[in-house]
Amino acid sequence: MRDSVRSVFPSLSRQMEGSVSHLYLDTRDFVTAGIGCLADPASLATAMPWKCIDGSPATRQEIFDEFGCIKSLKAGMTADRYAKYCNLHLEDADIMSMCVAKADAFWLDVVKQFVSAESWPADAQLGILSMCYARGPYNFRSDYPHFSAAMDSEDWVRAAAQCHMNGCSAQRNTFTAACFEASSKYDDYDSVHVTIDASGIVRS
Repeated sequence: MRDSVRSVFPSLSRQMEGSVSHLYLDTRDFVTAGIGCLADPASLATAMPWKCIDGSPATRQEIFDEFGCIKSLKAGMTADRYAKYCNLHLEDADIMSMCVAKADAFWLDVVKQFVSAESWPADAQLGILSMCYARGPYNFRSDYPHFSAAMDSEDWVRAAAQCHMNGCSAQRNTFTAACFEASSKYDDYDSVHVTIDASGIVRS
């Protein structure tokens, strides 16, 4: 993965996903935290660097207890409505570090499926990481055969046309397609050219 991709991935992900410093339930009844980081089962939650109100590290039991409390609540409420049930929090620097770690884990799966991924333009690498964030990093070839063929041939225009993900936000799909489109427009492979402005509009 190019350094520029690893650098911008957390901030761009936060712009699209938001950032929550406490545990909450997503619409599928999974405990989640940070920038859409899965914290379910409890073993994932206990691996996160939770802090108590006084700033001290939370114990494993405290994390288990908070996980159990959130898991018992109604799923799909807005994330802020779970805050009153939480005594633990993640610091912003830790949230961003968790997002970088998530990108690194995704990338390991990407390079197993696409042998030329390390040589792709930064924008194309960012585009497929965006897809990983939305749908997971697995089974690209079976689930997106036309997209995968385009990536193999480095046909970025075709990749942009074939990367649409059902069930994702319009912003996520627009951003992902813009990444592949940018790959076809710029000769600078090391830089990311796609941004999201303060209004949430994708620009490249």
